[in-house]
Amino acid sequence: MGNEIDHDVADVMLVVKPHTYRRWLSPKAKARSPKPGGRSGTAEDTVALILRMAAENLSWGYKRIFGELNKLGIAVGLTTIRDILKRSDCPPPPEKTKSRPSVPWSKFVSAHMESLVACDLFTKPVYTLRGKFDAYVLVFIHLGSRRVYMSLPTLHPIDAWVMQQANAFCESFIGTCQHSA
Repeated sequence: MGNEIDHDVADVMLVVKPHTYRRWLSPKAKARSPKPGGRSGTAEDTVALILRMAAENLSWGYKRIFGELNKLGIAVGLTTIRDILKRSDCPPPPEKTKSRPSVPWSKFVSAHMESLVACDLFTKPVYTLRGKFDAYVLVFIHLGSRRVYMSLPTLHPIDAWVMQQANAFCESFIGTCQHSA
C-alpha cells in the first residue's frame, strides 16, 4: 500500500496510527491467513424442524414458527427462519389482511333482532335486620320485542341459580329452550 505512494504516508497517518502502518508492512502480516468470519450456521436438526413446521402448517408465517420454536426452547432469529424457508423454496407465508366484515354490525343486528337476547347481572344493596347484603339480579332483554325479564334476586348466585333463571326466561319468552347442561 505504501509502495504506491512511495511510503509518503503523512496524510494516511492522520487516519491510521504509525504502529498499524508498520504492522501492515511486516512480512508476518502477509503470511497470516484471514480469520474465519461470520456466525456459525444453524444446526441441521433445527433447519429440518423449521422446514417440517412450514410444510405441515401452511397457514403459519415466520412469526408463528418463531413463537413455536421459542416455546420449545430453540433460539432462532426471525430473519434466520425467513432465510431458511426462502433457500428451500417454501411458499411465502400467507398475507394478513385487515378485512372488514362484509355486513356492518348494525345491519347484522337488525337482521337477527328477533333471535338476539341481551343479558346482564347487577347487584342492589339490601338492608335487613342482620345488616347490608348485595342482592344479585339477572336481567334478560329480548331485542326484537324489547321485553324484559328480571329474575328473582338471590344473595348467593351459583351456576345452578343462573341455569334456573335462564330456563325460566326461555320458557316465558321463547317457549322452550334447548340447552346442554
